[in-house]
Amino acid sequence: MWALIPLKSFVNAKQRLSSVLSDDERSGLFLAMVNDVLSVLSTHPDIDNILIVSDDSDVEQLAQHYAAQWVTEKQLGVTGLNQAIKSGVDYLAERDVDEVLVIHGDLPLLSAIELSHLISTHEYNGFIVSQSTERTGVSSVITLAPDRHNEGTNGLICSTHSDFNFAYGEDSFTQHKLWAEENGMGVQIVNLPGLGADIDKPDDLLMLVQRASERNATCSYHFIKEKQLADRIMNAVDDQSLLVKAGQLAADANYSWGR
Repeated sequence: MWALIPLKSFVNAKQRLSSVLSDDERSGLFLAMVNDVLSVLSTHPDIDNILIVSDDSDVEQLAQHYAAQWVTEKQLGVTGLNQAIKSGVDYLAERDVDEVLVIHGDLPLLSAIELSHLISTHEYNGFIVSQSTERTGVSSVITLAPDRHNEGTNGLICSTHSDFNFAYGEDSFTQHKLWAEENGMGVQIVNLPGLGADIDKPDDLLMLVQRASERNATCSYHFIKEKQLADRIMNAVDDQSLLVKAGQLAADANYSWGR
């Protein structure tokens, strides 16, 4: 099994964190998170290799460091996340790779134990499906690992030959699940705390500060510590929580008055 990671430009990464972090801090944190993910993938016994799909030229050095392969959207002749992933999967299929794990770079809390559980679950269910194809009509299986809100798809394992319709974007978890079911695929859902913890919004940053350590999300932990971001992140999230709470109270007051 190969892992496929689509990466946006580091310069423009994580725009939704701009209320808390500067441009350089967002870029640096994203690089640290990607390093955390690649560190787990590159040393995992069940991952044969890694394909990074990105137009960012800085990815070349990153790929070399982790002995990964790198291909650009321009080389694939596509634009956009879903087309990049689909073309990356086709790229692997042409090279006789049978199964692929599509995973994202903003999952610094991913652990080798979680990855083993995800892969073993997929392989077990794939075996069960292969034994009952004639009876059930289901010929292949897809394994989905949603985010902690059950909205996005942080991890996805499927056959490279399944012609799966990748629908990353708003509510991709539901879209992927429905498409698979409608097209006769067996669907396995695996909820894991680290894999479900994508860092996308300020409150996600707070979770990262609380959970990262020397042994978990190591690169992200050191970046946050080096840049002394922890206090600022905690204060910013507290301030935003107060604003949200104040807005809710105001809305409740207006609603009560309107009654």
